[in-house]
Amino acid sequence: MTDVPQFETVTPTVLDARRVSIHLKTINLPEQHGIGCMVNFNDGNNLPKISLNVEPPPAPTTPAPPPEAPEDMSAFEQSKFPVVEVNLVDANRQSVAHAMIIEHRDPELDITLHIREPQIGSVYTAYAEMIYRQKLVQVVEAPFVLETDGVEAQ
Repeated sequence: MTDVPQFETVTPTVLDARRVSIHLKTINLPEQHGIGCMVNFNDGNNLPKISLNVEPPPAPTTPAPPPEAPEDMSAFEQSKFPVVEVNLVDANRQSVAHAMIIEHRDPELDITLHIREPQIGSVYTAYAEMIYRQKLVQVVEAPFVLETDGVEAQ
């Protein structure tokens, strides 16, 4: 893979007065090999169909070359998967919620953040950072208003 991972979309959705879901859609993720699981739900009249797909990694045809990374690099620095940081800030640019995903592997992911001391009607901004091989490769801003339409915090 020559392209670095990037966000295609970062979409905040207000769940209630304290919770915001951030939908991350990522492109150019490295290929994964191994175990996968898929659950398909039908109309509810029958039991759900469950399938498990197991794909072993391809067998090497020649001995693996030595790693390109110097031996003193940590596993974190050598990972082929990116790190994602999501930060919510209020109108005063103060952090009110934060999450970090190490070795982000999912093309689509929803993460729920809980806001400290929420201010209904205020503008917040979700910042999503893509870090790949110890380099910041992308920052996406997604402003939103914390409106709940009468839904109370849980």
